[in-house]
Amino acid sequence: MSLARRLLTIVLALVGAAGFAISVEGGRWWNLGSEIHVGPAGTQRCFGGECGMGDLAWVRGSGLWERCSSGVYVGGLIAGLALLALAGAIAARRPGRLAAAVAGVASASAIATGAGFYALAPTIPEASVGRGVVLFAIGAVAALVAVGATLTAKR
Repeated sequence: MSLARRLLTIVLALVGAAGFAISVEGGRWWNLGSEIHVGPAGTQRCFGGECGMGDLAWVRGSGLWERCSSGVYVGGLIAGLALLALAGAIAARRPGRLAAAVAGVASASAIATGAGFYALAPTIPEASVGRGVVLFAIGAVAALVAVGATLTAKR
């Protein structure tokens, strides 16, 4: 693998890992004003300077939607970890094929559950799409490109 391709793959893997991790840990897939945020890890509410966390039950989503939230949370973290392993393997001048395969499967699983979490979301009045969705999409694209660049490199 050439130096330019190696560096690009490392950067993309790190961007993918950061995108997945921040999107699921930072939440905010939907915003209700500036006080309430909904994400895969639960809800975050801040009133009068006092913030707290809650579950997703009050949104009244389906059981499948809540299971998708758990899947995207765990899948995003595992995909991030696998992408870090891929970046490390490429940085150590290893082929990284096994790490790329693991990162590819983890990313595909996270993307599938993320799509389910977004598509099956109940209608929340006055809600706007938050940063979590954008970061997840950036992480997904970067991850798939990094995995593809690794798996298609000449041996």
